Amino acid sequence: MAGTGKQKQGDGNVVDLDAFRRHSEDRKLRELFGPDPVPAPDDVTGRERNEARDEPPRERVGGLVVEVGLDVWPGTSPLDGLVARADDRDHGLIAECRDAALADEDESLDLDDMEHGTTVLRAFLTRLGDRGLPLAGPGPLSEYAVALIMLDIDPIGTWKGEGAAATPQHPVRRVRSAATAMGLVRTEGPALVVTRRGAELRESPAALWDHVAGCLPLERTPGGREAALLVLLLTAAGRATLDRSFGDTIDSVGARLRLNSPEPDHRPRNTLAEAARTVDVLNWAGHARIGGLDTDPPSFPPWAGLHWGPACQLARAAVARLV
Repeated sequence: MAGTGKQKQGDGNVVDLDAFRRHSEDRKLRELFGPDPVPAPDDVTGRERNEARDEPPRERVGGLVVEVGLDVWPGTSPLDGLVARADDRDHGLIAECRDAALADEDESLDLDDMEHGTTVLRAFLTRLGDRGLPLAGPGPLSEYAVALIMLDIDPIGTWKGEGAAATPQHPVRRVRSAATAMGLVRTEGPALVVTRRGAELRESPAALWDHVAGCLPLERTPGGREAALLVLLLTAAGRATLDRSFGDTIDSVGARLRLNSPEPDHRPRNTLAEAARTVDVLNWAGHARIGGLDTDPPSFPPWAGLHWGPACQLARAAVARLV
């Protein structure tokens, strides 16, 4: 039976069952080869080539074509895989959160929640406009561009840091990172510009909400995606709290998941930090801005936005797509 299916180039279907089975049922496929080059026909414009380049890269493993960063779980869903690898002491918690996250709700999601949950991303895409904003050299946005963006995505000025997006922790750099991972923005020459998809979605909160939910989790490494899936699951179940107990739970369960993997990892790691992109997107959904979490001393933990309704709803929408 194996290997008898007709191969289709680039359609994402499994066509080599032997290659598929060689991977254990509780492991993600590793990145074995570089992404396939995207063909650029002679009659395609430079902008269209850039759009094609911004599509998620693909990889071929045996006869299986997958998008980079997406989970492939032979015979099971990512959530079931998480339950299967959980430590005995965590089975009850994860199974309970899974049921709560997937439970039907009487009230449907309204447009106000979608507008609230996509405020930061829409403000970022709107400020970039149709021409984009200048980059300062090969990396960060110019100081002028950062100032303009911060006025939109943090209008009450709660974040006080460097003027230029020089460090990875700068809010604008984090928004740019998440938006790039979701195919909403890209670099074009000396500017950061909105992609065709980003331009289509920035005026439609509902469509952007649906797009973001379909992209989560955003992490690409196996450990990062597992950490982000755990964050999504607990947030969707309403377990995100304003105290330290949420962080302690995430770190404890995440550490035991890594120890129960086929290749145990005994190194100390921060589970929430590994899921930073996904945590950021959920935080923005909850706060509808960068968030006033940088007071000295901080009044709330850095995941406080996950406690609010839109963040929980966005996590539920994402989890529902991972079944």
